[in-house]
Amino acid sequence: MTLPVTLASTSFVALIEFAKAGHEIASLPYFAIADALMAGSLREVLPNAERRTRAMRLLWPRSKFPSAEGGCLCESS
Repeated sequence: MTLPVTLASTSFVALIEFAKAGHEIASLPYFAIADALMAGSLREVLPNAERRTRAMRLLWPRSKFPSAEGGCLCESS
């Protein structure tokens, strides 16, 4: 299997699994890999690298189904 030089994913899970399989080095937030680091299935390869703190915002709808009286973010003419 030939892998691309770079890999982009919106899923931490995919990146973690690729890293565990030895296919890549991944830059991931600590909370996503803490258990794997403690278990030894992943290891830190750049321990002295600069670490940045970033704000994360989690958004989700109140319901799976849109409200019947919900508004529309569109203009009507």
